[in-house]
Amino acid sequence: MGPERFQKGVSRFLTKFSYANAETQDLWLALQSEMEEGTNITLLMDTWTRQMGYPVLRAEITHDVVNITQHRYLANRNEKYLPTDSPFEYKWEVPLRILSGNDQKTFKNVLMHHMEENSEKIRNSNDKEILRKL
Repeated sequence: MGPERFQKGVSRFLTKFSYANAETQDLWLALQSEMEEGTNITLLMDTWTRQMGYPVLRAEITHDVVNITQHRYLANRNEKYLPTDSPFEYKWEVPLRILSGNDQKTFKNVLMHHMEENSEKIRNSNDKEILRKL
């Protein structure tokens, strides 16, 4: 989203609700108006605000392939929980910014979806594939 778009969305929200009550969804809709097509800000934010905890991302690099996975952070790794206790099964929508070129200036913004099982291929400036495993 970036700081400029975020600021415009929050400003739109504050202006609209300056003398009224607002709900969480009202803020998400104001921010959504500044997002590019294909990004669902309500889903993204709900995975962060409607379940406990946060994710730990793990990146494994093998040759030209990067596999990124997530799991719920627990202070006690042996603690048991049921993924079905959360409507999102303790998975999060995670915005990622990946350095994708040798020039150290080329970045690709991608969204790690909380429930996808498939992988997405991203090509960097050297035509090497970076694989994002979800």
